[in-house]
Amino acid sequence: MGIIQTLGRQRRPRIQADSRYYEQVKLMQKRYTKRTFPNGEFIVKKLPTSDVGGQLDERLLGSIKIHRDPTPVIYFLNDMIKKKYNLFLFLYRRIVGTTLNRDISDGRVRIREFYFPIEERLMRARVFYPDESQGSAEKAPVILYIHGGGFIGTTFETVKNTCRGIAHKTGAVVVAFPYSLAPEKPFPQALIDGLAMLGWIRDNADLLGVDQEKIAVMGDSSGANIATAMTIFDIESDNHWIKQQILLYPIVNMAMK
Repeated sequence: MGIIQTLGRQRRPRIQADSRYYEQVKLMQKRYTKRTFPNGEFIVKKLPTSDVGGQLDERLLGSIKIHRDPTPVIYFLNDMIKKKYNLFLFLYRRIVGTTLNRDISDGRVRIREFYFPIEERLMRARVFYPDESQGSAEKAPVILYIHGGGFIGTTFETVKNTCRGIAHKTGAVVVAFPYSLAPEKPFPQALIDGLAMLGWIRDNADLLGVDQEKIAVMGDSSGANIATAMTIFDIESDNHWIKQQILLYPIVNMAMK
């Protein structure tokens, strides 16, 4: 992996490249196969060091061995989080979810904010419009982005530049929102908020300038878990409003063992 190294009084860190890491990345770019299924095309990338199917990457395997039994830690954190006032939760919310990231859209994405009522409160929606959507007669697809944070931390401010980048690179309109966090508002409130946002987007597609038949949900980490739950609910409710889900390092298995 790359090593961040600070030299003297320089303010910017210099990245010392690990040649083996970059060599393996290049191999993965070449070693892949494409598979076509009824619902789309999948790209399967092989490990750089093995042709055996179903084998774990050595780095991932090492991480699993280190964290073989996280159950005691999970129970400890669960007890901490349940406390009404605790230092852990305060520090966690201050530390995680940094906004120190870069806007790669070069300012070419405009932002609008909306408010709508949900369960005796106002929900805030931040909408990111790419350049391509301005003045276009064709309505753009829309991506509902759900931020991560372990269900207890960060806000949609964390992914502001992420949403800008997605809108800029895909040409889709991106919507982000501050869903309810535990322990103050435990499950299933975050899911309820997400479904409310989904319904709001569909009901206000003309106002937003988006195609209500081209809605995707996207999330990272715990946000991807919420996106998955929303998709399952959408299918089982026979709505089929969600046409695509995009999951970034998702939490999809909450089992303790």
